[in-house]
Amino acid sequence: MRTNIGFVITVFFLLSACNNSTNQPETGTQQKKAVEIFNMDNLIIAKVRDWESGKMGFIDTLGNYIIPPLFSNVGEFTNGYAPAKVNEYWGIINGKGEWIVEPQYGEIRKFENGRAVFSVAVDLGNGIFGSRYGVIDSFGSVIIKPEYVSIDGGYGSYSAKKDLGAKGSVQMQFDLNGKEIVPESNVEFSGTYNNSNYDSPPINATELKKMLQAQLPSNIKLKTIFSEGLAVFGSYSNESGRDRYGFLDEYGAIIIPAKYEQASSFKFGLAPVQLPAKIIDEVYEKTSRQLISSGVQFENTAFGFINFKDSMKIPAKFSYAEEFKCAGKCFTSNNEYKQIQNDTNNITGIKITDIQENTTPKFPGGESALNGFLSTNLHYPQMERTNDIPGGTITLALNINSDGEIVGVKLLEKIGCESAGFNREVTRVIKLMPKFIPAMKSGYTTDGEAIVTFKFPLI
Repeated sequence: MRTNIGFVITVFFLLSACNNSTNQPETGTQQKKAVEIFNMDNLIIAKVRDWESGKMGFIDTLGNYIIPPLFSNVGEFTNGYAPAKVNEYWGIINGKGEWIVEPQYGEIRKFENGRAVFSVAVDLGNGIFGSRYGVIDSFGSVIIKPEYVSIDGGYGSYSAKKDLGAKGSVQMQFDLNGKEIVPESNVEFSGTYNNSNYDSPPINATELKKMLQAQLPSNIKLKTIFSEGLAVFGSYSNESGRDRYGFLDEYGAIIIPAKYEQASSFKFGLAPVQLPAKIIDEVYEKTSRQLISSGVQFENTAFGFINFKDSMKIPAKFSYAEEFKCAGKCFTSNNEYKQIQNDTNNITGIKITDIQENTTPKFPGGESALNGFLSTNLHYPQMERTNDIPGGTITLALNINSDGEIVGVKLLEKIGCESAGFNREVTRVIKLMPKFIPAMKSGYTTDGEAIVTFKFPLI
């Protein structure tokens, strides 16, 4: 689960307030390199590919380049850094587009908890080359050596598959610091965490789209769920002979007609769209003008960003564009960026999103899945067991953001000052938790609280 450093510290001191020991700040290389990380909180950016150069960079909501288009590909920013690719290799850049880690890896995935899976090319023998995967931090320090056929995870732990040659393969588990997690044999709880035995999760995005689609005419094809009050839909165009895209509101009223080749969701009052393409009957090679093909072909058109009134606020000058996102922490609600839409008060009927009940955050698989997870992962601390210290319950309110991530905690009930071991165990288990299914309000994901009780038996 994605958990920022501040959150980990908050959890530790919240649960272990009775523990007088303190951790010293890290020193050395990481501390020196930290000056290269820039604060990007409240900075709204979008990933785009420049029409002329074909390179990728990031723009702000005015269309100005925050990071110039210098890269073959770029990933998402997390806490002031992002993966970026030049030619065939990936490295890590800061908020100014400067290299923190020079390009040298075959792949760098999205950062979670300051860690990212990366790959290197290896010679497997007999002229065969392949990839092996490991984990690095934002400064390029290797957390898990690239010795594994595959690695998944990053929220609370990593699952890695190691090739043993003729003996087959073995699955291994690591924590975020690269330490192998060995299952304990002498623990208080037992049980198997098997999702197939648990309740079905709440409605996910795919199921919600199906339910919304059922309320629309057959010629309207919903492409996305609602974001800032509008959803992207597609409709067949006789002019182009294929679908084009527009936006409709929660009542099913078309606010922006289906006229764009591509469209993505509104974020912070802007949505990326691709201009309509004209049909070209003959296609010529760019320099020699040699005829390449004939028949129905479509010209390439540029991407720009429109507002709620279908006004092109950022000119169409990109060969590719993604939705705007917050590069760091955003403390301002999306609604504050929302502009006035067309008046739809005369539209009759029930809102499409009325079919979606408001919900609180839920553990994937429901209450029984949470119980199974805690039964498997929550252990009675050895020191407390040895000293016959009785258990009890620790109840927390977990703050879950709209992406399902734990971003804070509030202590509702604790065992007592003598229970530092219990507190540390709860902190450990929180960091192992997967993403929650976020709260829903009027059809949209939103922030919310999940109450979780950690039970230690009285011995």
